[in-house]
Amino acid sequence: MANWSEIPDDIIQLFVKKLSSLEDFISFSLVCNSWRSVATAESQSGLLIFSPWLMLTKRNTNSDDGQGGSIRTIVSLSTRKLINIRLLETQGRRCWGSACGWLVTMGLDLNIHLLNPLSRIQISLPSLCAFPPDQQHAFCKPEKLCQVFVEKFALGAKPPLPNQTSVVMAIYGGYGRLAFATPGDEAWTPVESSTFRTHEDIIFFNGHFYVVTSCGYLRVCEINMTIPRTTDIAPCPSNVKGSYKFYLMEISGILHLIVRNLHVNLHYFSVDFEVYKFDFCEKFWCDVLDLGDHALFVGNNNSFSISTSKYPEFKANCIYFTDDHGGFFHEHFYDMGVYNYNTGNMEEPFYSSEDLLSKISRPIFFMPSL
Repeated sequence: MANWSEIPDDIIQLFVKKLSSLEDFISFSLVCNSWRSVATAESQSGLLIFSPWLMLTKRNTNSDDGQGGSIRTIVSLSTRKLINIRLLETQGRRCWGSACGWLVTMGLDLNIHLLNPLSRIQISLPSLCAFPPDQQHAFCKPEKLCQVFVEKFALGAKPPLPNQTSVVMAIYGGYGRLAFATPGDEAWTPVESSTFRTHEDIIFFNGHFYVVTSCGYLRVCEINMTIPRTTDIAPCPSNVKGSYKFYLMEISGILHLIVRNLHVNLHYFSVDFEVYKFDFCEKFWCDVLDLGDHALFVGNNNSFSISTSKYPEFKANCIYFTDDHGGFFHEHFYDMGVYNYNTGNMEEPFYSSEDLLSKISRPIFFMPSL
């Protein structure tokens, strides 16, 4: 019988780098001490990011389970398994997801944190009260502020190691303004815009924050100036019409715009999606007719893409989306599913349950990282 512990460490290391799901990584580390040692060393490198998870709003159990609502249920989208994690740090808090393993959380205490839900490391950011004044929400109660005050957060990099900083950009307030902060700051620094347009999504791309307005205008944030400001780069693609939401995303090193077309009646629901890539030389959005082997993820998270060659459990040429229509979180409905970009059809939902409903937060995508 083979002695698995005698396999050279460099070979074991190659095995670890091929693992795409966190569940497989945990099973791998339990084989023997030598495999656990190599797996632990790789996890401490900060380079292991696993296939996307869906974090639900709460655990679907009776309130007398003794956990005080601190259990969060995770849907592993690659294995379709439900994982219950006790996370006091997310109890009663709205969460935003990211592709680097970290969440941004905000609760009724109006404090804001970066949180790695696996390591439980939590880093404080300036609170909601430290944003520039916003008259539209001056008299709102904490629950309402959690629902609507911040639209999006974007991380400039993975949260900081000692002696490093990580800028976090936010879209906030009734008019979708911009502000940024780093851990340790006392307040959020506003970013001025030359012309008024509500901002809708943010991305950190090639060393800069880019934002898209509710009218589809692309802007770059220049935050190292004496007075941080945005500069317009390009207008919305000319053929975008009707009701929509915009998302910015990097796919294979290229900046993309995802357009989520909506039907608006008593509620919003998604009809289809359009995808464009940006030509920085011509300052022009080009139609994307095929997503190749990529799967895209949009919603209450930093939008991100994965290669289905690396994560074959996911559907290529598809867009996974969650409900991020914050104004309707009090209603008993949700807008979530998978859109096949090739056929133009909605696929079977990847998850459906009462766990999707919450007055403060909807389910979020994120990529777990150790």
